[in-house]
Amino acid sequence: MNVVGLDSSAGSGSVALLKNSTVVREISSPKSESFSRSLLATVEKLLRESGLNVSDVDCFGVTTGPGSFTGIRIGVATVFGIAFPLGKPVYGVSALEAMARAALPSEKEKTVYPLIDAGRGNVYTACFRLRGEELKRISEDSIQPVETLPKNTERGTVFFGALPETCRKKMEEAGIFITENIAQKSVAAGAAESAIIIKQKGNIGDVFLLKPNYIHRGPVKNIYC
Repeated sequence: MNVVGLDSSAGSGSVALLKNSTVVREISSPKSESFSRSLLATVEKLLRESGLNVSDVDCFGVTTGPGSFTGIRIGVATVFGIAFPLGKPVYGVSALEAMARAALPSEKEKTVYPLIDAGRGNVYTACFRLRGEELKRISEDSIQPVETLPKNTERGTVFFGALPETCRKKMEEAGIFITENIAQKSVAAGAAESAIIIKQKGNIGDVFLLKPNYIHRGPVKNIYC
């Protein structure tokens, strides 16, 4: 099964091709703003360099948020434009879940919090448990101030993500520390992995049900595991 993953949700952008659950090729950009403008061309390049046509793709996984309003909108619109004419299944995936799936496997259980900058000292985050290749969601995606995150004093608790220096300083002052270099693959590859899992559960991947998830601000709630 050939699966293409797309991510232009926040901070950076990527596309990935998976053959079943194995990453075949990835293309990443450090800036989602410029990447999102060339997303369609990047997907075409990915397939061309892999010796495939878009008709050879069995399904698509795309991050639908949270993150950049423009990046999410362009990602969803791009995959719709590719998949709809060919009747290909499309699966919307939380950008935070895709980040968690892109994390390095761990022999011992880890509690992981992927973080996406939400502006003004806030982050989008969710809690997951990671053991080996198995990922379990503990809390829903939410937005909250960085200083209200639970402190990672518990052994095996990891916070990761590209955040502005001001956010990092606030976290450090609150006794919360980001772990570097936790990802083993792109967020797009994580989205493709999630798409495979959703498809295997029998979801048909109706492209008309694809919706962005911007997470509007509501009452802030802590998401302690």
